[in-house]
Amino acid sequence: MKTRAQKEAAEPKGEVVVRKTTAVALPAEWQQELAQEAKDASMLEQPEIQSFSTRAGVLSYNSNPMPDNQVDVIVLSAVFVNALFISKFDPNNIVPPLCFAMSDTGEEMQPHENSFKMQHEECAGCPHAEWGSDENSPSGRGKACKETRRLAVIPASALTEGLDKAQIAIFSVPVTSTGAWGNYVHTLAATAKRPPWSVVTRIKLKPDPKKQFVVMFEVVDAINDMEVLEALKGIREKAKQAAMIPFSAMTEEQFKAITEEKEKPAKKRKF
Repeated sequence: MKTRAQKEAAEPKGEVVVRKTTAVALPAEWQQELAQEAKDASMLEQPEIQSFSTRAGVLSYNSNPMPDNQVDVIVLSAVFVNALFISKFDPNNIVPPLCFAMSDTGEEMQPHENSFKMQHEECAGCPHAEWGSDENSPSGRGKACKETRRLAVIPASALTEGLDKAQIAIFSVPVTSTGAWGNYVHTLAATAKRPPWSVVTRIKLKPDPKKQFVVMFEVVDAINDMEVLEALKGIREKAKQAAMIPFSAMTEEQFKAITEEKEKPAKKRKF
C-alpha cells in the first residue's frame, strides 16, 4: 500500500487538463446572429484612430515626417465635414468647433448632436456657410464654416504586407484643397472608371505662395486582384465608421474662455 507521500509524489503537478469536446460546429443561424452582434458592438465602440498632420506644410504621421512630403495610400472612405471654429488653432490647446456636421454623401447636412451651440437647423441656409461670412478671411470672401473632407486611408504597403494588419488612419483635406480632391475623384471616374478605394493614391503636399501649401492627389496604380478588391470592400464599412467619428463637444469652460478673450479691448499698438 502506498503512503500518502508516495501518492502525492505520483500525482502530476503543474499540468493543464484539456477537456475534449464532442460539440459540433455552430448552426448557420447562430453564426449569423453572433456575427451581427459582433458588428453591432463594434459600431458602438470608437477605436483609437491616428491622423496625418499637415501642420506648416509638412506631411507627417505619428510626428514622423513623410519622405518627399508624400505618402501612397488606399482611400477607403471619404466623408463631408462642415465645422465652425471660433478660436484660432493652438496645437497645445485643441478646442472643438462650436458647431459641426458630418455626412458620407454631403446631402441634407445638419448640426451634429455634439455641437455645443447649433447655428441653424440645416447647413443649407446657415449664415456661416455664406461667402464672405469669415471676418478673418484675407480675401474677404471666405466662409466662416469650413467645408472639408475627411479621408479614411490605409497604407499601400498593406497590399503586400496583409490587409488584415493594416491600420486605418485619417487624412483631413484642408478647405483650400477640397477642390483638388473633388477633381481627382471626377477624373478617376471619367478616365479610369474607378472609385478611389480601387486604386493606390499618392497624397503629396506642395508649397504654394498664397495658401502656404496645397494637397495634390494622383493615381499610382490600379488594383486588379479580385481577392484583394473583395477584401477592401469588406473593410470599407469599418473605414467609414472611423471617418465618421465626431469631434468632442466643446465644454462650457472652453466657450466661456473664448468669449471672454474676444471681449477684451484690443491692445494699443506701439510705434
